[in-house]
Amino acid sequence: MRTASPSSFWFSLPIVIFASHLSAQPGQGFGAAMAANAKLLHQYTYKQKTEILYKGEGKITRIAQVRFTPDGKRDAAVLSQTGGEEQATGLGHRIVNKKREELREYGERVTALVEMYLPPDPEKLRTALATAELDASGGLMSLVMKNYLKPGDSFSVLVDPANRKIEKFELKTLLDKDPITVTSDMKALPNGGPTYPGVTKVKAPAKALEIDITQYDFMKL
Repeated sequence: MRTASPSSFWFSLPIVIFASHLSAQPGQGFGAAMAANAKLLHQYTYKQKTEILYKGEGKITRIAQVRFTPDGKRDAAVLSQTGGEEQATGLGHRIVNKKREELREYGERVTALVEMYLPPDPEKLRTALATAELDASGGLMSLVMKNYLKPGDSFSVLVDPANRKIEKFELKTLLDKDPITVTSDMKALPNGGPTYPGVTKVKAPAKALEIDITQYDFMKL
């Protein structure tokens, strides 16, 4: 008969405690914490750098200034963009320009899809956590929510079981029929400031497309 190793035993212990707390108060703790964090985050403006890469090469880089409207919606104003410019002359430039425009539009659609999930809506998250599946992933507790926004998607919150701090979000979803995968590492502003998706990596293998989204230069309003 197999016996659990000491390390797996001590890792499973906080998982059991964590799971019992979740079943007693399904999603309430995290939902309330996310709502409080969102309220704090809405007091800031910050820059967002979006890099769209095709076949591993930098193609489009966009810098935007992001702030939140009084009703909590993101408002992003583009400050600069490089790449994606049309070529006036050159052999086959029309074909190249068309491909570049398709890449830009697809990248914008992928980015908009990711922003439907991140940062997560506190109330939506609170409800979905009530039926989340528990799993372990790389020393973290993973709460997996199926069919979170779209049929067939999988949205996971990865938590440090020692302090119940959210460390990462993982997402598997579809754009049209193309699989999209997303990982987002959470960071925190200093002096007890809110947490935010610091670095988000998006992959759309069907189009050989990768998108890196970085948030930085936070300023309190």
